Amino acid sequence: MDEFESTKLSKVQFSTSVLSTPSNEGNNLIHRFKNSFKRNDSPAIQEGLLYSKLSEEEKIQWDLANKPYKKVLDQRHLTMIAIGGTLGTGLFIGLGESLASGPASLLIGFLLVGASMLCVVQCGAELSCQYPVSGSYALHASRFIDPSVGFSIGINYLLMWLISYPSELVGCSLTISYWAPSVNPAA
Repeated sequence: MDEFESTKLSKVQFSTSVLSTPSNEGNNLIHRFKNSFKRNDSPAIQEGLLYSKLSEEEKIQWDLANKPYKKVLDQRHLTMIAIGGTLGTGLFIGLGESLASGPASLLIGFLLVGASMLCVVQCGAELSCQYPVSGSYALHASRFIDPSVGFSIGINYLLMWLISYPSELVGCSLTISYWAPSVNPAA
């Protein structure tokens, strides 16, 4: 039997290990609030001999990979991630002018971009299922390439949302002004 293999806990054992509080600390509201931010280390996982020799980051990754949660994405989950990640306000705002200029080029463009997005999202979902981490995709770059690459991807992601979110709000106000012209779009 492998040292990292954990024993399965029944629902009763798991709930009592999560809900139990140490006897040396009080059971008042302040202690419970303070202890709610601490990680719950399962005693069944810590009994392995090699677990104590792992670094803190390796322990976190190992605990995350061995949580008693289902780590399976069905095809419908991947499809909804792909559709939800590619639809946006640009579809509603920019589609009218493109559709007026010719539907064939619009269809070809959507098929090309949709196929490439499907490949990217499928690879990202497979990577997340194979190597689960507690973070975003930038953590995968830190793990497989270099921590500096993960940091730069995280900064790019931050800058993207700092620019994209106000743009989405402007797009929403333009879409609302189409249906309700009496409403001021700046409101």
